[in-house]
Amino acid sequence: MAGSGRARSPTAEDFAAARNVLTDQQPDAVLLDVQLGNEDGLSLAEWMRQQPKLCQIPVIAVTAHALACRAAAFLAGRLQRLRFQTCEFQATW
Repeated sequence: MAGSGRARSPTAEDFAAARNVLTDQQPDAVLLDVQLGNEDGLSLAEWMRQQPKLCQIPVIAVTAHALACRAAAFLAGRLQRLRFQTCEFQATW
């Protein structure tokens, strides 16, 4: 709804579904799980960079596992910037 202050955020469970969503809609930004279903989420980011209508959309890649291979992917040029940030959660019940 226009003016409601609510953002609409389509989701996708895998690479193919994400490509369909991005082809149908052009989001302001993409929050991408590096482990996108059975696929490599970074491959989706690379695909987006090859698409003229999608290449300027910021991609924020997140993962629950900060693995050394992710740092290697950064060094190989698959990511433009890399920041490791850990989150600790505390149960409040």
